[in-house]
Amino acid sequence: APPLTEAVYSSVYSTFAVLGLQPGKDTTYLRIGLPLTGFTIGTPFSLDTARTSGLSWYDSQRTYEYDAFFGTGASHSLINITSWDSTTLKIAGTFSGVLYNINNLSDSIVITNGTFNTSYTKE
Repeated sequence: APPLTEAVYSSVYSTFAVLGLQPGKDTTYLRIGLPLTGFTIGTPFSLDTARTSGLSWYDSQRTYEYDAFFGTGASHSLINITSWDSTTLKIAGTFSGVLYNINNLSDSIVITNGTFNTSYTKE
């Protein structure tokens, strides 16, 4: 099955999250937490030091969690919002990074050429 994607924007909670879900036997989630301000559309930026934003991957039981903002300093993410339409509530972009297991910092995963293109709900 293809991955499911959705996004949520909440100015009340200062959150903008794009979520990708790959359902199946080993369901996995990818979360991209975005800032509400402070970036330029079409210009890649990193969120490696932010605790509320960044790039995370985990399984449905949260047995494994990998984060780009948690780890040894070697972790990193690069996010590029290529379009954001606040009228039709659509957002698109690209992402990549090296994410470290929060329980075993010697274990990492690499994400390359990630993309998202989805509508979002506004709360």
